[in-house]
Amino acid sequence: MTESKESRVALLIDDEAYFRRYVGQVLKHEPFKTVIEARDGREGVTLFEQHSPALVLLDISMPHMNGIETLTALRKLSPTVPIIMLTSVAEEKVVEECVGQGATFFIRKDAPAHELSAALHEALGEFFPHQTDSP
Repeated sequence: MTESKESRVALLIDDEAYFRRYVGQVLKHEPFKTVIEARDGREGVTLFEQHSPALVLLDISMPHMNGIETLTALRKLSPTVPIIMLTSVAEEKVVEECVGQGATFFIRKDAPAHELSAALHEALGEFFPHQTDSP
């Protein structure tokens, strides 16, 4: 069954409200009807279970449950949903750990806005081909 834009949900898990607003605006111009936001990993896992999103964007550095712990929990719930890690951390060890836990893609959140937006469009085009608007 092919999922239409009218039913597709994205889950954005990040503790920074301004960043959630920015990324949420980009996603709403893409193939998503709904963007659900979580402030931390615990809330993100709960929302994932409730809404079965088609895509997750996940910050690495968060309180209560960090991105790697959240990634591990989400992969137990769904091994296939694309999970894009959002990070200001470029340490090779952290990236390798995320890849080992099933991260699908990485985006540097400390990039200039136009580069961040372009990276989001690129990632979304990879996961949802022929369904994204141009940047």
